[in-house]
Amino acid sequence: MNISPFLAMQHLHVIHGRPSWSSSFIIAMVNGSGRFSPLRFEMSGEGESLACYAMATDLASEQELKGPTITMLMAKKEGWSTKPNSKWATMPDLMIRYRAAAFWGRLYASDLLLGIQSQEEVVDVELVNVSTNLDELNAKIQPPTPVVQAAPEVVDELF
Repeated sequence: MNISPFLAMQHLHVIHGRPSWSSSFIIAMVNGSGRFSPLRFEMSGEGESLACYAMATDLASEQELKGPTITMLMAKKEGWSTKPNSKWATMPDLMIRYRAAAFWGRLYASDLLLGIQSQEEVVDVELVNVSTNLDELNAKIQPPTPVVQAAPEVVDELF
């Protein structure tokens, strides 16, 4: 990544046991890479119809790179904005930009992000309980149907 370990540690957060980048770090990595123009955010609508996408220009090809559009409807359907204490309810303009930047970064600068999600994405993921109790797991597994083996003399008679 060609950055100071202290910079990485300052922006790397472990949430639910998973590493994640701060969205501001994702934006800084894209903007500081020298490969793209600075990320820009195109906003439209307001309230429930608020929408945003990130875009930048690939400096080598001069191609405009547009990311997926993030909407408040998407935030609601995905459960991002309805979680208790969600910043989506109090800071939707900022959160929608952060999510648009993370999506853009994963599409066009995945080598900079190393496959690590933004901290906002990791926080928004619901925890799933995984049981390591073997007795509980075995109780859920149906035993196989027993196979009846013929006596060797019966098999010999068949051939």
